[in-house]
Amino acid sequence: LGARGCFWAALTLAFTPVFWIHTTDAMDYSWALGLALVSFALAVHARPTLAGVALGLAIGCRLPTALLIVPIAVLLEGRNDPRFVLATILFGALALAPSFLTYGTRFLSGYEFGRVPWIYVVKGATRDVWGVIGTIAIAVAVLIALFRVRRVPRRELAAVISAVVLTGLIYLRLPHDGAYLLPMVPFVLLFLTRALAKPGAVALASLLLLSALFVNISQTDIHALRTRGGARPPFRPFLRPFIGGPELEWGKGPLLVERDKRIDLLQTRDLVLQRAKGRPTTAVVMVYELLPAIEWEARDAAGPKFVHLLTPASLEIAKQDGQPVFATEDAWDAEWQVHRVHPEQFGVQLLSAEPISF
Repeated sequence: LGARGCFWAALTLAFTPVFWIHTTDAMDYSWALGLALVSFALAVHARPTLAGVALGLAIGCRLPTALLIVPIAVLLEGRNDPRFVLATILFGALALAPSFLTYGTRFLSGYEFGRVPWIYVVKGATRDVWGVIGTIAIAVAVLIALFRVRRVPRRELAAVISAVVLTGLIYLRLPHDGAYLLPMVPFVLLFLTRALAKPGAVALASLLLLSALFVNISQTDIHALRTRGGARPPFRPFLRPFIGGPELEWGKGPLLVERDKRIDLLQTRDLVLQRAKGRPTTAVVMVYELLPAIEWEARDAAGPKFVHLLTPASLEIAKQDGQPVFATEDAWDAEWQVHRVHPEQFGVQLLSAEPISF
């Protein structure tokens, strides 16, 4: 696009905590965004068919990436060319065909966690994306950029607005993870780079690096405050997110916090596997989000069956058949959060009395 400071804008994206973290795991966010940016580049160079191929593959990685068809189409030279949309639909359909053939239309369904308190919706859209320093830096930069909005080419501005609005609407529908906002991050950075030019891009890259590595704010998770059986703690709703108080941490930013979480996860996995030994081979152990780590480590081991969660119907069948069911603390709480059932009424036993600390 010929924007000044484009190298620094790329570094700013690389240093954005939510992007940096998800380039080091098996989630689909960064894969989808990477292919979408390839589509973006091809669109800028007036290659509509190849841009559609890249975006279709991005949709195959992560379905909500389809919303970027609007801002990328806006940036296409000769935007009335149907090849971009047709190629996107064709390759998106081909990429998603295995999911459709396996699950039918159920692969389009979302995963509900229940209502999210408003403070966590805000946290997901700010700290979880940009970090603490980064959130302040982006807010100040946007405020300054609004006074320089005329520096942004009209077509690019339309693309930025459409990306932010569409991504924001998707996030508000299921505001469970700040990473859901990742598709709009490059467009926000494009807007700021255009408006603030190279000095602004350099400042943002530097501040995002500091934000990712050195500063974090911790907060008690509302889900961890629920008592067993699904009861809510006896506090006013708007105070619950602040129980224990938000705590500013210096010298350990989101990346280092994420590293600690992963070490904790592996230690918890080993503890669960150790305590599952000796349980009946007919038993089922609900381990919630620990399941991928357990399956990777013990995929060929004999013993109980590990599952994510069980539906009320499955729990009832297990109870009637006398099949022993166990649950980690996280899975115990998640049964109420996701399925609105109390595990003890189905005879579920806790596998560990120790909470999973992350």
